[in-house]
Amino acid sequence: MKSMSKHVTRFWSEERSLTVFLILLIVEIFIIAPINRTGIALSLVNNIFFSLLLLVGLLTMTRHKALQAVVMIFVALAVATHWARLVFGVSGLVLLDGFLMLACTVGFLVIVLWQVYREGPVTAHRIQGAVAAYLLLSVIFAIAYGDDADMEVLQSLSEATGGQTVVGSVETIRKLYKILSTYF
Repeated sequence: MKSMSKHVTRFWSEERSLTVFLILLIVEIFIIAPINRTGIALSLVNNIFFSLLLLVGLLTMTRHKALQAVVMIFVALAVATHWARLVFGVSGLVLLDGFLMLACTVGFLVIVLWQVYREGPVTAHRIQGAVAAYLLLSVIFAIAYGDDADMEVLQSLSEATGGQTVVGSVETIRKLYKILSTYF
């Protein structure tokens, strides 16, 4: 068991992990996510797989045991909160679930960028890791601005942070552009 865990955690310390991660991300975005809409079983497998991948990646970023324990608790809390909301319908967890899932996605992005920008020569694996980082950013925006965006989560997040949630349309985008252009 110890050699298995050592082998798994070594995955993130090698550059080839960036290529493997890019492949997994492409499969997730273009195959699993579209099929995922048909049932909860694939969603369960998908969420468990990426939660474990995130946990292993975050744990290998540091060699400090105390920080590893905190990260493990944080990821476990994120997964538990997400599934409690989905499976048991606990609507009071919407804000916490949104925050924790956002933090985990940012954690994934940090792991990938940490590998891409660490000291050493530029390789094909690092370039593929940079592509994976851009895909992660696009996933964040697709979730927030897609047709199936969870407006309840977005509304809760905007209320908690003093922001606002607006359904995207050509008119609202024009208004936002005018507001932003006054600052430049």
